[in-house]
Amino acid sequence: MAFALEIDGLAGPASVMRFVAREALSEGSTLEVEVGLSEPVDALSLIGKKASLRLSADRDATRFFHGVVLEADGSVRDADGRGSLRALVGARVLTLKHARDSRIFQKKSVQDIVQAVLDGRGLGSMARWMNTRSPSVRAYVVQYDETDWDFVRRLLQDEGIGFTVRHEESEDTVVFFDDDQGTAPMEGVETLLDRASTQLSENVVWDVRETRAVSFEGVVRRDYDLTRPSLDLTAEARSPRDAGHEHYDHPGGFTDVSEGKRRAQEALERMRSRCHRLSGLSDCYLLEPGRRFSVEGHPRSSLNGALVVTRTEHEGAVTRRDGVTETSHACRWEAKTREAAWRPDGAVAAKETSGPVVAWVTTPSGEEIHTDDFGRVKVRFPWDRSRPTDDRSSTWMRVGQAMLGGAMMHPRKDFEVVVDHELGERDRPFVSGHLYNVELSVPYALPDNATRTSMQTATTGGGPGANEMRFEDGAGDEEIFLNASKDMTVSIEHDGVWHADHDEAVTIGGNHSMSVGTVHQRQVGGARTLSVGGSQSLNVGGTLGENVGGSASTTVGAARLLTVGGDLSEQVKGSLTRTVGGMQCVTAIAGYNRNVVGSATTKVGAALIEVCGRSNTSDAGGSRKLMVGAVELIRAKQISVNCSAAYTETAAAEIIKCSGSRTDTADAALALTAGGGVSVKASDVVIEAKSSITVLAGACVIKLSSSGAISIKAPKVDLTGAKTLGQVLHRSN
Repeated sequence: MAFALEIDGLAGPASVMRFVAREALSEGSTLEVEVGLSEPVDALSLIGKKASLRLSADRDATRFFHGVVLEADGSVRDADGRGSLRALVGARVLTLKHARDSRIFQKKSVQDIVQAVLDGRGLGSMARWMNTRSPSVRAYVVQYDETDWDFVRRLLQDEGIGFTVRHEESEDTVVFFDDDQGTAPMEGVETLLDRASTQLSENVVWDVRETRAVSFEGVVRRDYDLTRPSLDLTAEARSPRDAGHEHYDHPGGFTDVSEGKRRAQEALERMRSRCHRLSGLSDCYLLEPGRRFSVEGHPRSSLNGALVVTRTEHEGAVTRRDGVTETSHACRWEAKTREAAWRPDGAVAAKETSGPVVAWVTTPSGEEIHTDDFGRVKVRFPWDRSRPTDDRSSTWMRVGQAMLGGAMMHPRKDFEVVVDHELGERDRPFVSGHLYNVELSVPYALPDNATRTSMQTATTGGGPGANEMRFEDGAGDEEIFLNASKDMTVSIEHDGVWHADHDEAVTIGGNHSMSVGTVHQRQVGGARTLSVGGSQSLNVGGTLGENVGGSASTTVGAARLLTVGGDLSEQVKGSLTRTVGGMQCVTAIAGYNRNVVGSATTKVGAALIEVCGRSNTSDAGGSRKLMVGAVELIRAKQISVNCSAAYTETAAAEIIKCSGSRTDTADAALALTAGGGVSVKASDVVIEAKSSITVLAGACVIKLSSSGAISIKAPKVDLTGAKTLGQVLHRSN
């Protein structure tokens, strides 16, 4: 057997003195080697250089250990200046241990993330993916203050993907696998015989041991999905020999039950990978993690069979005595049975968060508020060097609200927020609070306004306005302030009570509309003033009652129109005086009744029009005076005027249209004066007086006495056409 070492940049021949090569599934490979040099070497010049150890024999395949120099120690050995070199060589993938980062990956599978990490370190070409299934896409994965090596191993272990370093002729590669498809037969030798059962001195095994250990026999995983909070996300896996040794974990890292079952099964396989293993020694230098071989000839039949190498440690040495060079080699190996499942284990867990962190809210370009259906937002962290400033910066994060039962407040662009993490996992962030900074500071200057508590929401999309609820707690200045930058709507589903112990002022710049479904009652202990700059309209569907304990005054600058669909009745216990500068018009579909306990006086500067569908009745306990500057028009089916004292009516012209009866009654004098004419038209006209009736027209007088005598006084009396003429007493002037 021969050993040969090559290191880029190493001048002169190097003779291997001894080496130890360690390899394991999902752990990589390292080589500790000591060589003799013809001349000293600068150790620093070798760091990072490619190195390769070649093991060969006459009849077997050549075995390689490739990598880069991670550590070198050169020393002077003798007086001739010959030196020695001790070097630590590691597979290239181990250089990931010397890169630490904090970054975010979104909507990528574990394979995508690992490949991206390898590409970023110039190692992408060494990856060989032999997965039998496509890894699921993960919404959000965080690497925080973690070496690339720990990060990659953690993800691969969580996904159930193992890897092995394969040393090919020219370079080392990394083979990723999720089942035995990633293993390969051992090159050149497929079977190793137990040394006690053969005369062979090469490619044998000895000291074969079988190790059994207690392990978990059941795995239960449970998680939660905010889109389906009532769904039971529980998944489990059991071994055939389940004795109750169960491993329960939450969160399980899944939102799909089938995915949870796969993860539970792979977790069980990982935990049981170490509960049954075989180990031994061999002189075969072709043993390599991920290679398949068989053991035959062992006295215990259970130790014979197909195995898969999981770990090796090759030791070799070269001794020179009396000009004779001898080499030695031995390999300690561990393996699993071919049928047993294997999953990677031992990865370093991600760092748990030691407390909340700060971040800034991000939105798409041109937007100030950006949420999803659940009010979640996205943020960017100070430690994120990729510095995305839009909605690609992170995953959606739920926002803790200030109170239970319906609060909904959305952080806005560039708000500094407090980000916490469920169960300390950075892949499960949420926003728990809001912080002020010098750019987005408090709404009121402090400490001057320290007695104020304010809840503000600024106008979005431009503008200086803000909706606000503010509390002032300063002694003597206590106040609750509400401001709506535009509209304000108050909705009360049952009773609403508004109580002010002192004054209340309401100012409305535009219209004011009030709708009351049933009764509207308003009580004023003192005076009440209502000033209407424009028109006022009062519409009452039922009864309208007004009760004035003192005087009531109504002044109408222009026309006043009163329309009554039924009867109209006016009752005045004292005197009634009505003065109308223009026209007074009363229209009643039914009747119109005016009842005055005392005297009634009505003055109308223009026309007086009263049109009633039925009766028109006017009663006065005292005298009644009606003065109309223009025409008086009365129309009704029945007309009745009654007064307990004198009745005086003056009009430029009077027109009375009565389809039924008309009665004018005055207990004292009755006077009708018309500046124009008086027209009475009816089928029957009855004028009744207790003593006499006198008709005056210029110089003519006709008087009818209760005694039966009729006297006519006129300058001229024309009796032409009279058929019968009784006693006539003529008295000349």
